[in-house]
Amino acid sequence: MHLDNNDGWKVGDLGFVLEAFNTSTGHAVWSLARKPGHTNQSHELRLRGWLGGNGNITTDAHGVAIVTKLFPRSGRMCVNCLAGKPEVAALRKWADENGYDVNEEGKLYE
Repeated sequence: MHLDNNDGWKVGDLGFVLEAFNTSTGHAVWSLARKPGHTNQSHELRLRGWLGGNGNITTDAHGVAIVTKLFPRSGRMCVNCLAGKPEVAALRKWADENGYDVNEEGKLYE
């Protein structure tokens, strides 16, 4: 997946894939966030699934990804979405470094 690199990402950085979807226009904007998404009502951290909406914009979480390549001329980057054991292992490392907890199933807690 290719995304805009507007936050100084480096190869090897771990991030959280988010999608903001405009239900009026059908336009989606995908981004990589430095922190996991959270639901807009309960503020529950969520790696995948619907996070909430505001007017005609809905936000969904699509898991964990690692930056694999940078394209300095275009300001974009390539990310590889992780799944299964590699995702849980990467998530545990990220959680240890950032003050979060992860249960056996890979669910994040603050």
